[in-house]
Amino acid sequence: MENFLNPPDTLRSLLRAHVWPLHQQLDQSPTLQALTQPNLDAPTYARALSNFHLAYQHIEPGLAALEQSIQQPVLPAYEPRLPHIRKEYVMFNNSDSDLAEPGAALPPMPAFLCPLSAYLGGRYVLEGASQGTPYVIRALRNHHPAWPLHPEGYWHTLLTQVPAWRQLCHLLDTPQNDRPVTLSELKHGATWVFESFIASLTPSTRH
Repeated sequence: MENFLNPPDTLRSLLRAHVWPLHQQLDQSPTLQALTQPNLDAPTYARALSNFHLAYQHIEPGLAALEQSIQQPVLPAYEPRLPHIRKEYVMFNNSDSDLAEPGAALPPMPAFLCPLSAYLGGRYVLEGASQGTPYVIRALRNHHPAWPLHPEGYWHTLLTQVPAWRQLCHLLDTPQNDRPVTLSELKHGATWVFESFIASLTPSTRH
């Protein structure tokens, strides 16, 4: 999810090291693996978009609650992905009737002790997704040039989040002398979002 180096022993480097196993697990999920393969078929792609919809349906309300609880914003407001996934899905599938609904197997949002830290941890995962998006778009265009990508859909929206990702990286690479940002709660927030994506994108974990 990130393609540039960061100094050692910053909050970002420590967070990255902690969630790296989850990052690898997510990257190896059947859904993400399928997206860049030349044999990706239309039903599998539609199901992938549906699974992303499931993940964001689960994550975004909790993230919005955390964002609202922060008295002094430290980042631009989060851009919800859910409506953009729906646009992508409807353009491709001509309907939104088959979009996945939240399931009981998805991990509930924990009771975070530091909302700001948990929020930044969640944003780390969500904004970091912008780093892998060019590879997915390139694969879809190369392997399936006839498939439409909505100009305001999920993939193009992720591309526009690179500035937010860089702001977040700068924030986590800077000593936090005036904000109560804690590494443990950064890890807690990022872990919840990663685990929610893994559960949503790996069908066997939802049964």
